Amino acid sequence: MANTSREILEKEEDERVAPWAMRSSLARRAHPIEREGRVFDYRTEFQRDRDRILHSRAFKRLRLKSSGGAIPPVERYRDRLTHTLEVSQISRTVARSLGLNEDLVEAIAMGHELGAPPFARAGEIALSALAGAAGGGFQCNHQSLRVVDLIEKRYRHAGLNLTDATREGILKHAAWSAAAHREAALRPGWAPFLEAQVVAVVEEISSVVQHLDDGLRAGDLDPASVEGLPIMRELLRRIEAPVSQRAGSARPGRGRGALFMRANLLNRGLTHLFVTGIIQHSQRSIRIWARANVVETHATFLAARGRLKPGTIGLSPPVSRLYDGLRSFVARQLHQGAWLSAVAARARNILSGIFQVLIQDPRLADDYLLLRFKEECGGAFLRDVAPADIEKEIARRYRANKRFARLVIDHIAGMTDMFAIAEYERLLGPQLMRGSL
Repeated sequence: MANTSREILEKEEDERVAPWAMRSSLARRAHPIEREGRVFDYRTEFQRDRDRILHSRAFKRLRLKSSGGAIPPVERYRDRLTHTLEVSQISRTVARSLGLNEDLVEAIAMGHELGAPPFARAGEIALSALAGAAGGGFQCNHQSLRVVDLIEKRYRHAGLNLTDATREGILKHAAWSAAAHREAALRPGWAPFLEAQVVAVVEEISSVVQHLDDGLRAGDLDPASVEGLPIMRELLRRIEAPVSQRAGSARPGRGRGALFMRANLLNRGLTHLFVTGIIQHSQRSIRIWARANVVETHATFLAARGRLKPGTIGLSPPVSRLYDGLRSFVARQLHQGAWLSAVAARARNILSGIFQVLIQDPRLADDYLLLRFKEECGGAFLRDVAPADIEKEIARRYRANKRFARLVIDHIAGMTDMFAIAEYERLLGPQLMRGSL
């Protein structure tokens, strides 16, 4: 029996999406897919990418990594998994409206946080300082690409063997360094394709809206200050005018229940405002670009893709100005406030403590970390070195070795929040842990 299911899906996809959408039929991977006894293929290449990400260890750990960054984690702020699912859902809505490839957008969105470290943004800042001192750097999107290319171990080869399009989208959903990623398959000199731009815009806006929502529900933001923002005044004007005209409508009461309902209203309103703004502005931008570059078929899009501009997907200037005011408010009131500033200090103490201990004495590291180092650099497995020679071996091959430092960074970045706290206590003791907080 001929295997036609995937081909049928690809044909339907080609008929459904716009000329400037990426096609799964043209997707390429570094390694052939292992059949493993399968007779039929019911998925497109981008659907396969999504499923591989979904079943990865890094994805499962997202539910135990905070988005707000409290130490120890608290339920009042979203975790990274909830954030990822919300970004995925909104990105698919935008992609569908623009005629883009929903499966590719979903795969990029599901994979964009795989490299997220413990303690949210505070953890990223801490690891960036550590990685810089070790002669490298740390960015969440770069680390996510490293996770799918090297760190995950599910097949005979390293990584998840994702398509080049999904890999490029994961890298380019945030700021990236072309100098650090010169691989031709990632198109280092080109702007992100439109599906990657969708995830980039949605992820940034969703993060701000989610933090605002969490801050209101947790009582960390003053509701009156929030509703005094220009974007909120405009939003409430649109929402409350129709509501007040309904017969028998009542004004919201006070207390936690009323605050909860008010936060729901604002979250829905902001999400709708921004999604509508992205779709309407991006439709115009795509049409202008396509007309200027004579893009009428997918073949002509591929020929013109190198001329695609960053920011083709985005908000209109008026809505963007309103959004900038909201983003600045959230940054001032939450990210630069006393509470999250204390979280940043705690994250720095915990993660730098783990890093320094493992660099100084690799014998305290997990076996898998030492085996990874042996695979990459050769030499003896540290556990097999004679006791009389082990100090010399550590001083010679580990302490000043940038590749070992990078593996320690990978190890720390893969930790969940509570595991990082437990690891600190294992290495440095609970008394020191309490003192650092």
